[in-house]
Amino acid sequence: MIRPVRWLVAGLVTLLSSGSWLGAVEAEVRLAAPTVWKDVRHHPLGMQAPTVTRDLQRDAKAMAGLGIRYLRWGDSRYWLWSKPPYQTRTRIVLEHGPAAFPSNDRTVVAADGLHVLPGVGGPDFTDLLGLAATIGAEPLIITAYNTLHRPSGPGSTNLPRETYLAAAEAQVRHALAHRPGGIRYWELGNEVWNVEEGGDHLTAERVRDDLRELTPRLKRIDPRIRMLVSGNRRSWFATVLGAAEHIDYLNLSWYLWDVRAGFERIRTTARLLDESESFRGAVEALDALPNGAGARIGIIVTEFNALDWSKAGWPNRNDLGHALCVAQMAGEALAHPRIHLACYWSARWGWPLTTHEGDDTSINQALRNDGTPTATGLAVGLWGNHLLAELATLDLPDPTVRAWATRAAPEGELRLIVVNKDGRERPFSAPLAEGRRLLGRAVLAGQNLLDLRPTVRPEAPSLRPLAAHSVTVLRFGPATTRADQPR
Repeated sequence: MIRPVRWLVAGLVTLLSSGSWLGAVEAEVRLAAPTVWKDVRHHPLGMQAPTVTRDLQRDAKAMAGLGIRYLRWGDSRYWLWSKPPYQTRTRIVLEHGPAAFPSNDRTVVAADGLHVLPGVGGPDFTDLLGLAATIGAEPLIITAYNTLHRPSGPGSTNLPRETYLAAAEAQVRHALAHRPGGIRYWELGNEVWNVEEGGDHLTAERVRDDLRELTPRLKRIDPRIRMLVSGNRRSWFATVLGAAEHIDYLNLSWYLWDVRAGFERIRTTARLLDESESFRGAVEALDALPNGAGARIGIIVTEFNALDWSKAGWPNRNDLGHALCVAQMAGEALAHPRIHLACYWSARWGWPLTTHEGDDTSINQALRNDGTPTATGLAVGLWGNHLLAELATLDLPDPTVRAWATRAAPEGELRLIVVNKDGRERPFSAPLAEGRRLLGRAVLAGQNLLDLRPTVRPEAPSLRPLAAHSVTVLRFGPATTRADQPR
């Protein structure tokens, strides 16, 4: 009789430690006051502009409803934003000829193999400026660059190098003439380290040398511009930082390249950003610059999303599980002291280039074809619409619950954004909100993790437990005591 008793005791210990039994009596999640707040008055949440759209004004209204403040746009692989002398919105392909795509596709390019057909590939640069003005967002522009060093071959002729550089100069001039204050953020190509993005003839050394030439040319036109250059590892960043004096930001794409075990890995990972080789590489390369020179250069996450490329991992559907991951990624990026801003990929994306419809179930979409937010779009919207002037991460010992606090001022309005990745309700307390009146509560939740149409529902103000698999936003009024201040 001794062994069965031991088994029973061991089983009880396992159940209690895993929280799979008597979950309602678990220790509460304690949302204590943080000690460090980040200034986020510039509202550092952005999004990639739609690459497909049937109704740009409808999409503009929907994007405005998500509360984004930066709008990334551009295509570095296929065409110039305008043709010389850059007085029209007519785009031309970078490489033309019978062996060059999309020059050889009559659904994309005119019979001359040079001029891009109107309406292809989403909004053009003129449309983008209007879209940004409608949303109230600041543009971040990708310059045509990735194919600059690709030599012409049989059936394919590349534009001259100087045309690439002159087109970027003309684009900066156009921005100054057509947008008050011009455009500050300019990115040298897109994922220039990525062969699939057309950079099969790019090296970090070539990127470094091109920055030395192009950045001064652009800043002579508009000294206020800020230059971004991308990378995916420390060695690449270290090389391009040979032109550090011509770089204002390192930028990177943050996906789940480094976290490939599905939702269970996401559920139990407290800091997803720590897993990113690209982000660690940028930080390490900047910190290695002599005499603290790296402190001047910031980091921008130009793309982030809960995409998993592993074959045995997590199907890329725009469901509640991915929305919880996006909510955590957004919170980590926006609150990190080294990250200046972060852009979600993307508003709407589709293939082929001529399509005007995306896949409503695709993880690449913040908006469905009817303009309503997808599951991940709702997660982005919670951050966009509830981010105030200051932001702080609330450190919690349990990796399945992640939380942030944002406030208008030390004693002003306070909001808590809490992601519960666990499949159980979680009781919690909020001592940093003592002396404040709870004004509102909203919860992003669904039927289960695979729900493609979760909702954000307003609830009566209360500190009831966090719902299973949810994102909860709590709004508190101004402080009547100083309970939210570090002691």
